[in-house]
Amino acid sequence: MSTFRAWAPFLFLLVVPPILIEVLSANTPPLVFFKPLFFLVYIVVYGFPIILIADAMARWKLSLFGSLILSYAYGLYNEAIVAKTVFARHVLSPSYNGYGELLGLNFPWLFSILTFHAFLSVLFPILLAQELFPQRLMVPFLSQKIRFILLAITGVFGYLLFQAPNAYVPPLGYFWIFAGLIGLAIIVAKYTARGVGITKDYTLVPTLLGPVLYGCLAPILFLITLGFITSIDLPVIVYFLFSALFLTGYSYLVIRRYRSSTRHIILIALGSYIGTALIGLLFNGGLTGNWDVLIWNILSIFILIIIIRQYKNTFSTTVAN
Repeated sequence: MSTFRAWAPFLFLLVVPPILIEVLSANTPPLVFFKPLFFLVYIVVYGFPIILIADAMARWKLSLFGSLILSYAYGLYNEAIVAKTVFARHVLSPSYNGYGELLGLNFPWLFSILTFHAFLSVLFPILLAQELFPQRLMVPFLSQKIRFILLAITGVFGYLLFQAPNAYVPPLGYFWIFAGLIGLAIIVAKYTARGVGITKDYTLVPTLLGPVLYGCLAPILFLITLGFITSIDLPVIVYFLFSALFLTGYSYLVIRRYRSSTRHIILIALGSYIGTALIGLLFNGGLTGNWDVLIWNILSIFILIIIIRQYKNTFSTTVAN
């Protein structure tokens, strides 16, 4: 049991993030995701970088701003280097194709998918893992040798996938541009976005419906509204203005209502995955014939609701006693 506890935080960061994003969004149906080769690829593409980011957050005592810089950098790795969806005409969402293209890149899609990854693929899973395993993940946990190995595997794997002769092979120069931007983000986070770490505040007894609803609606409203803007071909400036206003307004409401309450942020994070599962059901085949997506996402929503209630009740019971 002690061996399992020692490895549990790493298993969580290796396996849970790709499930929360790829499977719940139905971008990769469960029957495909759990094929051994696909599963291994997702472990490397998601798990290795996210473990490195979680260690950097603890090692460098990154503020929320610094953590988000690394989270957005991961989005570049995933979508620009591995999946290559940011290149013009290769965007996953049809309404984005031909919209806001510049220098062979689709910048509106780049912004939206990086934001999605930053919170739902990286920041929220790490915060959930820190909540589950605080003694292990709130302090540096990787040796220099392990950090180097994970970083090397991540870089080589990204290069090979970037050059893979699938739907599109971009010019190699783009790989070095995006790799340079990721490196720059790491330097900025390490040397200019440090603090005392993300502050943990447990003073507020968590409410239930409010933060879960905030979390659930955020990805749905964000993606649907941006998709509507692109589908009716509004000017690109409208797209970016709305994106900025949405993120600023949403952050203001959350901070103003829940301050920096860790308990509420965890509930918001869990609620966001209910929203992601609903997106998978409504827009990616869950209700139109993909029975594995339908079963998986409905079951996941029920499990998330149980976890949310248990998490909230745990603190309520502690305070009452």
